[in-house]
Amino acid sequence: MYYRNLHTGSIILGSQYMGDTTKTFFDAKKDWSIAKDDLLRCYLRPYMNKLFHSGRMNVFIDCFAGAGKFGNQEVDHVNITDDQVPVSYGSPLIALKEIQRSLYNTKSLNPKYTAYFIEKEYCDKLHTTLQNSQFSGANYRIMDGNYQEQIHVAISEILRQYGKPNLLCYLDPFGVKDLKLKYLEELNNYELNSFELLINFNSFGFFRYACGASNIAIREQELRDPGEILERSPMTKREGARDRLAIFDEIIGSRSWRRVIDSYNDSRLNGYQAERLIAGLHRKQLKRRLGFEYVLSIPIRINDSFHPKYRMIYATNHEDGAMVMGDIMHQRQHYLFDQYSITRNGCKDLFDLEDFSQESCIEDCVLEFLEAKGEIGGTIFYAKFYDRYFLTSRLGETLRILEEQGRISIRRNPPTTKTNRPSKFLKEDQSHKLFIKLIK
Repeated sequence: MYYRNLHTGSIILGSQYMGDTTKTFFDAKKDWSIAKDDLLRCYLRPYMNKLFHSGRMNVFIDCFAGAGKFGNQEVDHVNITDDQVPVSYGSPLIALKEIQRSLYNTKSLNPKYTAYFIEKEYCDKLHTTLQNSQFSGANYRIMDGNYQEQIHVAISEILRQYGKPNLLCYLDPFGVKDLKLKYLEELNNYELNSFELLINFNSFGFFRYACGASNIAIREQELRDPGEILERSPMTKREGARDRLAIFDEIIGSRSWRRVIDSYNDSRLNGYQAERLIAGLHRKQLKRRLGFEYVLSIPIRINDSFHPKYRMIYATNHEDGAMVMGDIMHQRQHYLFDQYSITRNGCKDLFDLEDFSQESCIEDCVLEFLEAKGEIGGTIFYAKFYDRYFLTSRLGETLRILEEQGRISIRRNPPTTKTNRPSKFLKEDQSHKLFIKLIK
């Protein structure tokens, strides 16, 4: 186990093609790694900026930290105020860089943070990477071992030293078998001030594995072959079909996924519908079993591929976090598979493979949502809409249109600008508040 100063600084199972195993996982960074790390980078900044003002210790735990960087070159030096990071940076370097940027910009008089990086296979490389970086004096600790064990050591240590912290866990195993629901439930038993998860959930890999273990042929070629997707810890022939089925039960936390696979086998679902339902089951369990109020999910595509390859799932109990992450997810359009497109009249023009059961227009979704509500705050509205319906950059514009049409009322505080004109803002911040209500 390594310590840093905490006061400073293609395999075939059955008939299905599964994700490749690799001993060269960190030789070069692939597009799908860039996409997920980009979400982490974009969220860490506002997360730390806000919670530095909480007066509590803010903890980031990278549960599958890896080697820290990609490639064999030396660690690139960066200006911490830059928006971007070198493509060679892995999640540990990205996290430390963004935390340092937040420290540089914060107005908090007493910002507190620490980072824990859990890694077993590449622990020595990770230690060397961070020690040779400009962040070697940062406040972090490297833990050698499996996340299922070491995360409890980390949290127990944090609670002893700092009381109830704010905790953000990043889980990126790039595989599925290490994401058993019981491990996440165990984290929920600690007394934390706040707890958030950002998970790389390979729901497409889950679907392939489940079909393989059930001896079900996958009809869609693009789903049958994972292409360039690599798994650090793929399932192998050593795990019998019965054992794999039990693992899938533990990942979802129930046997409900089996009905999805049966429906696919009976051709009542196509592969994309089955994948979305599996991801939906995982989201539902994060809400039901861990008590998260908001769970957002976005499929990630590779390059300009039409088909998504995996999902990033974010869970929180705080509307501020849900709104910020929802905004970040839909802003990363160049990496993310478009779940829908919005035509000029506001209606969703769905791709053939995206079969949503939601209302056909974003305006209808807003009105439907407000129908059962009284007056609702702006941030809560955005967070709950993203959680219940879908991510869209058109939500603010839709509120404006509905307000102009007299179908909703928006009460703003302050009601006027500094030049005494009516306020028209559509997002909240510390000094601007919205209250939205359906006009019946």
